[in-house]
Amino acid sequence: MASIVQKPENKILPAYSSMVFVATENAGTLAAAAYYRYIFKVKIRSYYYTTTGVDYDDETIEFKVVPNKENKGIVDISQVVKDYIETDERNYNNATQAIHNVTKYSFNIKNLVKVEVQLGYEYATTALGAVTTGTPQTFAEYRVFNGCQQIEDGLTYDYTPHILDGETKSVLSNLDSTVARKLRRTDYATVAFFNGAFENLDGTTEYSDANKTHLKFYDSDDAQIGLTQAFHTNTAANNGAPASSTTNGTLKGLLYLGVGAQNITDSGITIPANASYYTIQFMSLTYSNARSKLYTFKLQDDDCKGYETIRLAYLNRLGAYDYFNFTKLSRKITNIARDNYTKNVGTWQGDNYSYNTFERGRAVLNTTAIETIEAHTDYITEAEAAGLEELFTSPSVWVYDDSNKWLPVVVTEQSYTKQTTANDMLKQYVIAVEKAHSKRIQTS
Repeated sequence: MASIVQKPENKILPAYSSMVFVATENAGTLAAAAYYRYIFKVKIRSYYYTTTGVDYDDETIEFKVVPNKENKGIVDISQVVKDYIETDERNYNNATQAIHNVTKYSFNIKNLVKVEVQLGYEYATTALGAVTTGTPQTFAEYRVFNGCQQIEDGLTYDYTPHILDGETKSVLSNLDSTVARKLRRTDYATVAFFNGAFENLDGTTEYSDANKTHLKFYDSDDAQIGLTQAFHTNTAANNGAPASSTTNGTLKGLLYLGVGAQNITDSGITIPANASYYTIQFMSLTYSNARSKLYTFKLQDDDCKGYETIRLAYLNRLGAYDYFNFTKLSRKITNIARDNYTKNVGTWQGDNYSYNTFERGRAVLNTTAIETIEAHTDYITEAEAAGLEELFTSPSVWVYDDSNKWLPVVVTEQSYTKQTTANDMLKQYVIAVEKAHSKRIQTS
């Protein structure tokens, strides 16, 4: 019977990583069969929106692997699994609302999926003989999320820094917690986090306890305003899922929480007029112990010189969202391309020939107009500069148009230079993005 001799050891895996399995055949007579094949069956539960709610399909992908010279079967299933994982763009509870605008909590849809791996085999003793198939055996079940692991980080992925069980643990963001996330009072933002119990292959359990959250407001002198608030307990009533009731979940295993100033206002909480910044931290069920790092959100106004603030949301390498405001000089340029053709003028089917002076000879068949936005940061810290690499390389970016709409854009920059205090002293970046949709222009 075939068995697994190598596999990913952690049950939470990034989709963009090496998910390699190595199988061996323990029966020598079968391993020597000329037509022996290892059969890996990968079952993926994939959720999707319907007109009445959310449903799912269970897809099965089969790999037939020829033994190598050591009679081992080796397969990397990541190339298939990542095709079933998508960036969450919509609120689970309101499919017409962008995920960034979520009030309180939202489940994920396709950011975290269940992957079950089975191993079987087949062989034929002769060239024309019947194929015998062994019964597939389930040997592993994983949760795969829309994250990345770099080649230099090796085969083993350590997800425990994002299991919320202490004050050193992080939400799904690579922007350092020491960086004050800047936003206006009308800006939206989210954080995403693992939620509930995740059982490892060795039988141990990692428990991400995000049931409670603290919210504190501070003035410009760093004095707390009012009392610490219990900010949106993670319950079904708040569109969340208590960590204590969620074991190896998919929809409930990764949640989004609206933490922007406008998200807070929309949820019914009043931000004090003299607030300069606020902090959010996940806490234990009794509020006695911190379950995450402390995150600071700095309230800012539009630039006093009248520059338009350009707010971008971008997919980070942990599969969630980070945000950045470009507050200095910005330009909006419409790049235009035209396909022209020449028309014959005049009447050609009458008793005589004539033409009108308003008839067009050279005409436009098609016009393509794409708006480009160029935006400048203020002077920023070295930690902010390091975090911006993920924006410059992100495949999914949106710009906020200040009317509750997020418009998809494409970053057109071809390079990112890491600026440091030692090399650059004052650090400032310029980014150019193109609207993902062309302007609609009539044909002639």
